[in-house]
Amino acid sequence: MIDTRTEYENHWEHFNARKEDELHHNFKKERLHDSLDEEFFGESTSTFKDDFGAPKKNVQDSFDAACNYASNCWNQFKDVFIDWISIVPVFVHTLVLPCSFFLMLVHALFYNFTWAGCALYLISIALDSRAYSGIPLNGIQKFVRRSVWWKWFAAYYPITLHKTCDLEPSDPPIRESKTFVDTSFYYLFAWPLILVRNIVQWIFRSETNSQNDSDTPKRPGKRYIFACSPHGIICMGAFCALGTEGCRWSKLFPGITTRVLTLGLCFNAPFYRQYLFLTGCCSVSKKSCINLLNNNQSICIIIGGTRESLMTEPGKFDLILKSRRGVIKVALETGASVVPVLSFGENDVYNADAQGRDSIWYKLNCLLSSSLGFAVPRFIGRGLFDKCAGPLPFRRPINVVVGRPIDVPLIENYTKSDIDKYQNIYISELTKLYEENVDKYTPGVSLRIVE
Repeated sequence: MIDTRTEYENHWEHFNARKEDELHHNFKKERLHDSLDEEFFGESTSTFKDDFGAPKKNVQDSFDAACNYASNCWNQFKDVFIDWISIVPVFVHTLVLPCSFFLMLVHALFYNFTWAGCALYLISIALDSRAYSGIPLNGIQKFVRRSVWWKWFAAYYPITLHKTCDLEPSDPPIRESKTFVDTSFYYLFAWPLILVRNIVQWIFRSETNSQNDSDTPKRPGKRYIFACSPHGIICMGAFCALGTEGCRWSKLFPGITTRVLTLGLCFNAPFYRQYLFLTGCCSVSKKSCINLLNNNQSICIIIGGTRESLMTEPGKFDLILKSRRGVIKVALETGASVVPVLSFGENDVYNADAQGRDSIWYKLNCLLSSSLGFAVPRFIGRGLFDKCAGPLPFRRPINVVVGRPIDVPLIENYTKSDIDKYQNIYISELTKLYEENVDKYTPGVSLRIVE
């Protein structure tokens, strides 16, 4: 009898010990589930139990929490994807395409049989004058300018376009590009045909010159010269906002086709010139400006030029305006309206070092600018990853503000007083535009007109 009772007590103690271990294990498991639920769903599922410990039927709340968590994960993934995909056009625009000429030379050095093709390609570049012709945009150029590529480009900084007033639409272009070599295939496959055509035109240049004198007849129509400042290092804001649809240019200013003008030297660089042609860029020469304006197309000119890029420095707004009279001369000869445009934040996308006028580097760059048309400013940006230095611009906002138009009459025999008059009007309008918007976008930065 004693043995039976003792055995019973031992079994009871063993049962109680196992029950306590099981309860402790279930408690730890429940705490673990609660912590996971709080992490993923924002609340603990232990709240979904009634007074007797049975779970409540609250499936809708759990489903909503799961949907919110999935939505948050998707938004985070989308932000990371946009961050990485937006750096691709910036990388191509700032690094790959400008170095295409050197890539072609390296390829020709290692493969001797490519010298003949490179030579023919360079000859076709030397004889091609499309950068000065003023031909309207064709189908592939319009398609490229509307590409989502430029929306990614604008989202990288981001670049935002602002307007202060409505602009009257322009008349349609007078001449349309209808020949085979001016179609979309020209930019990809037809450069040998262009070479043959240019050689024939060069041989019979006397006849072609007589035809080119009247190939862009003057016709009344509203045209604009968008005079942009500052230049910065690479003019990211003006190029994206006015030269592409990355900032919805045609939505804000319908009926106005703008061609961004750059150095004619850029159109001598192999492959990079095709990139410029695809975006509708043209040379900044006087001949190109007059041909485009007489063909009822508007142009965008960076007033300060390469010399202004040498003064680029974050937190400053130094401009070269007084010595830049070419825009006013072109406006007087064509009767186009001059529109001041300011890119707030353009000088901040690179950590540039403004060069003093007494420095040797500044004098060498001035000599290089006067002889070849370009300069080499000192700057540093970010790399492919944020923590390393490199040639890519920083992700800092750029706000492009388009001002009010200045109507300039058509005066063929203009005088110096006419130039000075409208030059002063342009400077005063630009200063007014700066004072109206500086506190919105770059507070604490003062405007200084150096020249």
